[in-house]
Amino acid sequence: TVNSFFNDIQYQGMVLWVQQYKQGALSLPLETNAVKINKRIPFDEELFVHIAIKEHNDFKMQADCTVFDARGEVYMFTEGAALTISPDLVW
Repeated sequence: TVNSFFNDIQYQGMVLWVQQYKQGALSLPLETNAVKINKRIPFDEELFVHIAIKEHNDFKMQADCTVFDARGEVYMFTEGAALTISPDLVW
């Protein structure tokens, strides 16, 4: 099962990275290559998201994202999460 809250957290972390390192540019989700869910993500437990940037340029950022707990147990791995980047994008 998918916990859409953590799907959003992964992409929001990527959006913040783009704003920080691409001179305030805005971005929107573009694609996801694959998602592997190892176990159901609970709402009542503290979990973490690690974002490993694989590629970035002025127009696109792509990363792999891992949702895990304090013991290091992986709940979800998202491969090839990508954002489109634009300094002219307005929300």
